[in-house]
Amino acid sequence: MNQIKFSHDSYDKFRRLEILPDKVTLLQVFVINNSELSNAFVRYDTLFWDNENNENFFELPKGKLLVLLFQTDLIRSGGDLFTTIRRHTQEKEKYYKKLEGEDFKVVIV
Repeated sequence: MNQIKFSHDSYDKFRRLEILPDKVTLLQVFVINNSELSNAFVRYDTLFWDNENNENFFELPKGKLLVLLFQTDLIRSGGDLFTTIRRHTQEKEKYYKKLEGEDFKVVIV
């Protein structure tokens, strides 16, 4: 199965979900420049909490980015939506675009 990896399970966007999903579906891939992202969206997507419950933010690369829109399993996890922002390369864009509609295993590394 395809995998989508996250460096933390303490991202704020995961706290908003009923449960941390083990499987999600990639609904859409968006290509965007980091300068077009609102501060609110960057905060939503990059905020995570450390062991002392302090706010931290994953630093986004400059330039072109990929925004991946996922949906959790409708029955097991309520069909919640969440995003992840990834560095853009032509290879990554092609890879994720061909997998729209496919399921991914969520892996915390």
